[in-house]
Amino acid sequence: MSNTSLVFMSEDQTIPVTTSEVIAIALDKEHKDVIALAQKYQADLNEFGLASFKTKPIISGKGGTQDKEIAILNEQQATLLITYMRNSDKVRKLKIALV
Repeated sequence: MSNTSLVFMSEDQTIPVTTSEVIAIALDKEHKDVIALAQKYQADLNEFGLASFKTKPIISGKGGTQDKEIAILNEQQATLLITYMRNSDKVRKLKIALV
């Protein structure tokens, strides 16, 4: 697992959160796969509060910028999303680290 901070405070500093991007980095997965899973199960994630999706600009390989959508997840949402992944060693270690 990388040294990226797994959990940080939300923008309004009220709850601890993580993102689909952080989860992807921690699991050495493509972000597009993690965000697709979050989008597919957004209704399930919303059972634990409104799932937040945000677009951030990134620099493309050609020097321009592109938009990248990320999911901002509270503890319950992040835990649920990770339970929808195969239980590899990395996934199990991430579950332990988040809990």
